[in-house]
Amino acid sequence: MTGYPCGSQFSCLVSNAADTASSQTAILTVTPPISSFVKRYLPAGYVVGVTHAVLLAAVPPINANVYAVEDQPPPGWTVGTVSDGGNFDRFQGKVKYGPFCDNTARTLTYLVTPPLGTGGGVTFAGTGSVDGKDSAIDGDSYLDEFPDHPADVNEDWWISIGEITAYGSCWRTGCIWPAPPNPIPISYVTRGGALWRGGECYQVDAGVSDAPMWWVNCTKEVQLAGANGGSVAQCVVSGDTVTVTVIPGPGVRTFAVEDAVPPGFVISVAAPAEGAFDQVNLKVKWGPFFDNQPRTLSYGYTPPRLGSAARPCWPGWGVSMGWTFSLPGIGRWWLTVERRSWRSICVGVCS
Repeated sequence: MTGYPCGSQFSCLVSNAADTASSQTAILTVTPPISSFVKRYLPAGYVVGVTHAVLLAAVPPINANVYAVEDQPPPGWTVGTVSDGGNFDRFQGKVKYGPFCDNTARTLTYLVTPPLGTGGGVTFAGTGSVDGKDSAIDGDSYLDEFPDHPADVNEDWWISIGEITAYGSCWRTGCIWPAPPNPIPISYVTRGGALWRGGECYQVDAGVSDAPMWWVNCTKEVQLAGANGGSVAQCVVSGDTVTVTVIPGPGVRTFAVEDAVPPGFVISVAAPAEGAFDQVNLKVKWGPFFDNQPRTLSYGYTPPRLGSAARPCWPGWGVSMGWTFSLPGIGRWWLTVERRSWRSICVGVCS
């Protein structure tokens, strides 16, 4: 039944072949299920051997008298500091808080460290209880392992010179790399180059939500974001030649350039020698360059003969660079920022 308030009165009509009679009036009470009052927040991923925080936001009902919370991390994970007077029950494998004899909202936290040998996705499960009524903890429950940088072929969290040059070569030629994403994004190439130049050893900054920026060198604890470093890139089409001029900012340490071309065009990369045409993804690519020297990059093109009315258009071009910042009292911090500028360049073709 729907549309009746709780506590409404009903009577039943009973009928058989002999007669019909009404029952006495009765009150039907429906108790709704208890909705979850605890929400779990997990990090974007985990790294084996690194400590991560789990947050449980508990907001009990306004009429709550007593409540408690318990959460179960993956088996074998080490549990560290537990907030709000909670404790880890090592026999049941649960982190427990309370009972709290009030209805005060609390932000409950505990630390976990995945042991060596952990891999793949794991799950968390827990329960909140108010005045004897249980409900499952809502929010995040699944946590996957942070991947290593795709250039790190042997997955040892070190990027060697051989690994970064092989990765850069695959990006230039458009080959399929063993580890995703494919095709290789230009930002992944420059980020890998920055990690190699910054000490080779790298780790994940769990405070950064997206790749490739969450990979940082082992000696860095904070990840800066969002800057163009004063770099300038310009693209000019003149006759049958496209020229890209790049002037990196003073803090640039690694950069690369790619220019997408229309299908059917014949491309010749004349200058400089570092350029290559990726025939798979139809892009002219230069770099990665491990310096901040200005460069004038160019290539020639021959458009297809499609008739005098045809005007093929360039999809656009992009530049990805790695910058550093020098902050007083902190030192030098590395990051890679992808900076893109797009323009439509139409070319007239005569039959």
